[in-house]
Amino acid sequence: MPLRWTIFCRVIDNHGDLGVCWRLARTLAAMGDEVTLRVDEASALAWMAGEWPKGVQAMPFDVAGKAAPMADVVVEAFGCDPPRADLLAMRRATHPPTWINLEYFSAEPYVARCHGLASPQLSGPAQGLTKWFFYPGLAAQTGGLLPAPAQGWPQRLKQPVGARLVSVLAYAHAELLPLLEALACQPTVVLGFAGPSLALLQALHASGGWPPGLGLVPLPPMSQVEFDGVLATCAFNVVRGEDSLVSALRAGAPFAWNIYAQNDGAHVVKLEAMLDAWATHLENRASLKTVQAVWRSLNGLKTTPLAMGDQAPLPSLDERALAEWQACLSPWQRSWQARDNLAVQLRRFALDKAMPEQAAWPP
Repeated sequence: MPLRWTIFCRVIDNHGDLGVCWRLARTLAAMGDEVTLRVDEASALAWMAGEWPKGVQAMPFDVAGKAAPMADVVVEAFGCDPPRADLLAMRRATHPPTWINLEYFSAEPYVARCHGLASPQLSGPAQGLTKWFFYPGLAAQTGGLLPAPAQGWPQRLKQPVGARLVSVLAYAHAELLPLLEALACQPTVVLGFAGPSLALLQALHASGGWPPGLGLVPLPPMSQVEFDGVLATCAFNVVRGEDSLVSALRAGAPFAWNIYAQNDGAHVVKLEAMLDAWATHLENRASLKTVQAVWRSLNGLKTTPLAMGDQAPLPSLDERALAEWQACLSPWQRSWQARDNLAVQLRRFALDKAMPEQAAWPP
């Protein structure tokens, strides 16, 4: 049966939260549901949304202190705390909506333990309601990944020819030069997505230290569908945050993850957990060695314990090396890509919590 969804989203800094929420909104709409995206900074949708899908509308995060029409399911993205007026309306409703906190993706073990747990609200405007935690992930006990259907290279852009393509979407702190040097072993065109990553690439290019053999092509701001298409076309992708990570995982080509850096070092634990999860599906863990070196180098982490304290150069990422990387990636992909995507699982979860007598969750 069609459901009405309200998705609350606060944009922090790099549009990643909005990217996840927009991907979820348009996926649910494609399944026949109606979605209201409540976002505090919607300007990025001008380029991210592309063709606006039927069944999705965007509204301000706080509708002038008034509650919006009641939905069947309320998704609080990443603990963003819905407005007080909406919580009070949920509490007073004859049939309160299913309230879900969609958490950040991680491969850390706690995700499988916490996925689907209840958080009864004992005080405040939502007193008496229950909020449920839903965790994306790759393990069977998690909520899976959102889909990222690719339609090929964007038609409005001219595709570079004559060299392999590498895309880069990274944070400003990314250590890109060692990776670029490793890719310069054969003719390669680097595609820089608009924003901090393109500025970083252009600064490296202007500094005189740009590796010979590499071209640089700037890309304009593009929709999520176009972004997915670029990643599916490239031989190698550098991605950041969460939404672009999902796109890279779905694209299936070798990729490096520039993780969001946190002052307490929690991002290092998260990065290593991802590598460990990958390794569990390999007969020969040593085949992950190049991947580990590239990911750690990109994120400014030591790749080898050298006596002099210098970083070892990354191995050349030629065609053969990327083929070996792809062979290393494939068993991991097969472990999760046949499972229901996050939107399907989230929808089933919401229905089961609304009708507990017919619950089919956990699957």
